[in-house]
Amino acid sequence: MMNAEPLWQSLVPAASGLEVDREQVGGKALSLHKLGVAGFKVPRALALTQAFFRPWIQAAMASDAWRELVAAGAQPRAESHAKQRLIADGMVFTPAQLKALHDALDWLGKGEGVFAVRSSAPEEDGETASFAGALLSRLNVPPDQIERAIRDGFAALFAPQFLAYRKAVGANAQALKLAMVIQHMVDADVAGVAFSVDPLSNDHDHAVVSAAVGLGENVVAGLTTPDTWTVDTRDGRVVARPSASSSPSLSLPALQEIVAQLKLIEALWQCPVDIEWAYHRGEIGCKGDLYLLQARPMTAYVPLPDPLRTAPGERRRVYLDVALSSGLTMNSPISPLGLSTFAELARALMRASIGDIRADPHRVHDALVHFCASRVYLDLSNVLGFSSTKALANKLRVTDVSLANIVSSLDADEVRARSVPSWMRASLLLRLPALIWRMRGLYGNTLLALLAPRFAHRRMQHLFAALERRFRAQPNLALPATQFWQRYVAAEMPALLNQSMATLGPGMIALQWQTALAERVLEPAERMALQQGFVGNPVVAMQHAMAQLAAAFKARGLSTVSEMRSALDAGVDLVLCQQWQSFLDRFGFRGPDEMDVGQPRYSDDPNLALCSISAMQGGADSLQAHQQQIAKRTAALQKALARSGWLKRLMLAHLEKIVVRFAGWRDLPKHHLLMLLQRWRERAKSAAAAGLANKQLRALDDIRYVQAEELDDLQADRLVRAAESIAQRRTAAARLSRLVRHFPAIIDSRGRILRAPVAVANASGRIWSGVGVSAGVARGPVRIASSADVDVMPGDILVAYVTDPGWTPLFLRTAAVILEVGGMLQHGAVVARELGLPCVIGVDGICAALRDGQMVEVDGVCGLVKLLDERP
Repeated sequence: MMNAEPLWQSLVPAASGLEVDREQVGGKALSLHKLGVAGFKVPRALALTQAFFRPWIQAAMASDAWRELVAAGAQPRAESHAKQRLIADGMVFTPAQLKALHDALDWLGKGEGVFAVRSSAPEEDGETASFAGALLSRLNVPPDQIERAIRDGFAALFAPQFLAYRKAVGANAQALKLAMVIQHMVDADVAGVAFSVDPLSNDHDHAVVSAAVGLGENVVAGLTTPDTWTVDTRDGRVVARPSASSSPSLSLPALQEIVAQLKLIEALWQCPVDIEWAYHRGEIGCKGDLYLLQARPMTAYVPLPDPLRTAPGERRRVYLDVALSSGLTMNSPISPLGLSTFAELARALMRASIGDIRADPHRVHDALVHFCASRVYLDLSNVLGFSSTKALANKLRVTDVSLANIVSSLDADEVRARSVPSWMRASLLLRLPALIWRMRGLYGNTLLALLAPRFAHRRMQHLFAALERRFRAQPNLALPATQFWQRYVAAEMPALLNQSMATLGPGMIALQWQTALAERVLEPAERMALQQGFVGNPVVAMQHAMAQLAAAFKARGLSTVSEMRSALDAGVDLVLCQQWQSFLDRFGFRGPDEMDVGQPRYSDDPNLALCSISAMQGGADSLQAHQQQIAKRTAALQKALARSGWLKRLMLAHLEKIVVRFAGWRDLPKHHLLMLLQRWRERAKSAAAAGLANKQLRALDDIRYVQAEELDDLQADRLVRAAESIAQRRTAAARLSRLVRHFPAIIDSRGRILRAPVAVANASGRIWSGVGVSAGVARGPVRIASSADVDVMPGDILVAYVTDPGWTPLFLRTAAVILEVGGMLQHGAVVARELGLPCVIGVDGICAALRDGQMVEVDGVCGLVKLLDERP
């Protein structure tokens, strides 16, 4: 057909000079065409284009049932789907459709066997969404049933599972599009799927092939247990093979042929891929013809940044994701502005402590810290050049148990760098006296707090008051960005190191000693009570302030974000507005993903705070819960004193003086750093305003995609190809956020995700072990959350990979908390203890193991999560 918008197109074999448009034929069809043009063996196929289905889609979306479906939002009623399905089933082929279908089947050869009829939406088989299984496929369709299969495939557009999937991947609900593939079926003896990157370990040197006798659909749909092999693509060595199969479905030559084809397709696509394949006739695939039925980019793997990569076969290096550490807790991609700011901040901290140390730019793996691919990575291979895995694990255990378990399981001899970094020379020891001198305030303030806690506490309060006045003072935004950074940020690094950081040691040391002294005289729950109920934590103070605002809004009958915002914008209720302004004055520089300076703060977008405040209505009373934890701690201490001898009582009493004054200050260094970085964010916003005025930016929010070193050029209208760079960075960030649900804590230089050994696993797989960090036992339905904007009902068990202070409102509505990442001092653990919620952390893989609605029991003392029956 030569029309501008053909109703069908041939795919395999392709007509000479045929150009196939993804928007017209969809992702699956384009993939088949691409494979055929490249010379791979693909069954004969054609596509019914988007133009073929446009009349049906327009008619369906003009119906009352469709409007009802859209209006129902996230939870449409079942009868809405039923009405829409009836409309879709009732569609009649137009004369133009019938003619196009007749011509297409004549070209395909409709008298030659049976066919596969598959959906091929434009969004399918892309780099960020596969739509696998969300739409309909019909196999072994005889020619006289093709029209019925086409109508069924169209009706699947309106099925609940497809609409839910579209919403989950961010597809526009109003932009339904469809094309279909009609393809000769392969009479397969054995078929299956293959991945060019191991989907479980993420090892980029391992391919995984799954196969079963018969149609590959049995493997894809989970209707049979396939034979699965893992193959090292460097040398073809089989790393893992089926263990229970006495007669595997693939011979070694067939397996090697599939892997060879897989790697060729990966090179053609220029990204990791998964394929569906089938062997036609032959002895278990050994002598038959290998057909490719589908190929698409993998949509769930962790990309390996080039600066971290080693060549296949080289000694592997190991990297720790610093962004998942206790102080940062960011599981989303860091913006270019945020990442470049982290790099500048690391250099400023280094200069303030040990001096300026630079890695050799000609040595690729010389650096200690890598800032790339929207993450911050610590090079553990270099760290292990001057530390042991045991020592490193012990340092990590307080803040992140799961990470410590991974590090302790490493074989240092296998991952330690063979060459010493250029900066790690004997001359580094000569800098030690300068380091001690520069950090004298940190050591002195820590020692003073341990020996004279009352005096040290008063002294630090005065220091912090002066420090916060400086941080809140209006800076000179007219300064060039480089000068601004030096004057207002880098110049404050000594104060952060020697004053704010001095609050971490005393409380942690005293609390550890106190817990150790009380270990023999207190029960486990009583010992845990000693580790909660502290005062002075700014995160807890922010939580209380939000709870007070929630109560104030509720008393005025305001519950939704829009109602709250309207009341504040109107400014009629002066008391409420003053309370709101007081909150912004104290905590306006904080917000979700707050360590990324590119992310908006509460002062930038009040709705961020109002969403949290709205979620708090109907939740627990955070202030009352905190007071209860203080009372529990006091009671536990009194029991320890009563059960101890005179010397231990003296020691416990002195340690208590330190704990009550300093243990609650553990979040103060981060609070001060955020206050300081708010100055830098204001400077970046000033540059954004200039960039918007000179049309280098299209929106103020684009500033997050500008690097720190580019701010001056942006403001002076000399940033080369700004719009193109910003668009590329925005696309890269969106792609990464869709590819990676959970960034791994530790990854090696060939992409393998390192995990801790499984601590507890019973035969039924219904018990998981972690670390109990907040006492109590709770039962309830699971609510898995990947971000802080999910709906949590009172009594739910919140399950998350990692949390930051933006998640606090969710804690007020939950019965217990389970986290994959973290330690005793992680934000989630601290808030859970303050609210009296049972909390277990360091439970590797729990987000994938559980699903919403399952009933679990959380034991915050023993650190166990038990799967119960589906119903309470």
